[in-house]
Parts: sequence; structure tokens; C-alpha cells
Amino acid sequence: LGGEIRSLEAAVESARQMLKWEKNQTERQIRTAEYDLKVAQLELRRMLEGEGPLQLAQYKGELDKIEDEYGRHHAYIADLEKLQNQGFSNPTELSLARKKVEKLGQQFETARQRYESYKEHVLPTLVETARTSVDKAGIEIQQVKKGSTFKVARAASALAEVEGKLETTQVALEQALAELKKTTIR
Repeated sequence: LGGEIRSLEAAVESARQMLKWEKNQTERQIRTAEYDLKVAQLELRRMLEGEGPLQLAQYKGELDKIEDEYGRHHAYIADLEKLQNQGFSNPTELSLARKKVEKLGQQFETARQRYESYKEHVLPTLVETARTSVDKAGIEIQQVKKGSTFKVARAASALAEVEGKLETTQVALEQALAELKKTTIR
């Protein structure tokens, strides 16, 4: 029984180490999942309050600038046409102004499409992706906690089982020793 007790004591120590290891792993996994959640929340905040609105404002600024320039050149053409009607013709200048207005019209349309696309499609997609990442990270924390609870409980159960076997064997050894003391050998 002495050898069995030593073997069970080693098994108890091994089970204790396994329980400690499972607890450490659990804590590490939970911290990692919490970190991932924090990163996802920051990314969502960046999309909602930082980069998203900033990019939208930049596209709107470009659109407004081109629209303003387009309007100025359109007014310039109108002024040139008035002068032409009054007999002050400058066909080269009028032709250049019309080409500039045409070019600005194309730039305006491109800027408008970029702004609308970002506002209606890109930014909402980025925000939704960030929200989904937050949700996923939250679910991951719950799953890690549930899985970790099971692993720690399993390791604790294995420890309790080995400790029970050790205790039973120690009681058996004590009883055997008590019986041995009562025994007289002749």
C-alpha cells in the first residue's frame, strides 16, 4: 500500500498542477477575448466618431469646392456671352471657359459619386463590419468563459477523484497498520 500511496500522491500533485494550468489558461483566454472586444469597440468608435465622419467631410469639402469653382466658371461664361452680345467677342476665351466648365462638370460628377457612395454604401458597411466585430468579440468572451468553466471543473473533478483514492488508500493503510499492531506473531 505504501507504493500505491506514493503513486497516488504524485497523481494528486499532477492533478493540482493541471488544475492550476487550466486556471491560468482560462485567465489568459479571457484576457485575450476581452482585449479583442476592446479593440473591436475602439474600431467601431473610430468609424462612428473619427475616420468615418472625417472622410465624409473630406469628400463633401471636395464636392463643395468643385461645385463652387464650377459655378464661378459658369458665371464667367455668362459674362463672356453678355460681352459678346454687346459686341465684345473673344471666341478663344469663351471656348477655353466652356472646356473648363465641361471638365469641372465631370470632376463634379465624380466627386458627387464618390461622396454619395461613401455616405450611402462604404461608411455604413464599415460601421456594420465594426459592429459585427464587437458582437463577435462579445460572443467569443461568453464562449471562452463557458468552455473554461468546463475545463476547470473537469480538472478540479480529476483532482478530487485522485485525492479521494489517496484518502481511501491511506485509510486502508492505517487500518492495516492498526491490525498489524494487534497481531502477535508466534
